[in-house]
Amino acid sequence: AIAPAATWQSAWEHLTGLEGALDTEMRYVYGMDWEMKPGKLVSKKGTWLKVNTCFSWELNDVQKLYLPQGVVMPVLQIGKVVDPAELKRHDWVVQHLRVWMRPGIVRTLAARRNVWFIYWPHWEDQGLTVTSLADTWIKRTTQMSGELQPFELIYVAKGLPLHLAEEPGPVDEEWEKYRHNHVHMHRRVVLASPPLTVKQDQYDIFVGQNTPGAPQQPQPQQPPLR
Repeated sequence: AIAPAATWQSAWEHLTGLEGALDTEMRYVYGMDWEMKPGKLVSKKGTWLKVNTCFSWELNDVQKLYLPQGVVMPVLQIGKVVDPAELKRHDWVVQHLRVWMRPGIVRTLAARRNVWFIYWPHWEDQGLTVTSLADTWIKRTTQMSGELQPFELIYVAKGLPLHLAEEPGPVDEEWEKYRHNHVHMHRRVVLASPPLTVKQDQYDIFVGQNTPGAPQQPQPQQPPLR
């Protein structure tokens, strides 16, 4: 006998659901940076989602995705590193974890790759360009600069412009809005292109951007960090 249409519809929806369940992304995380809870990971500090177990500074921007402290990341499964090639990379591979998640999470993090935060009183607003009025920072999160790891912020000397993809906006991400009493004095900015930096001690120093059509800025003298 031919099954009723409703049964076929139910079977089709079930199959579609199974296909959706199999549509996952796998990434590596450094386990010490995360608190494990049922069905989710919570970042204990600023950290990375990586395509492999290489040290984060060995990876380019496409191979890693930043997550600030306090983000709750839903995961479907967590496992140990088992790939022989990965296990040979360095002594800290065993402290990494494999995590599986929905592709939408990866897309969301990738979409905010050029998102930074600035302390608004330190900048002059010129629409799609903001210029630093004092020696300051651009930060990956609204946390106080003194609380951040060196890779989470970039030093910007007074007088340098940042070229933006859109006008500065308020801080609207749930995990950023309530960090401290001065979050409202920050602005969320999306850079028109990645920042160019040089390294001084352990910090990155901003020297410009590869923005098409924008005049290249002369490389500033590297000021002492404060």
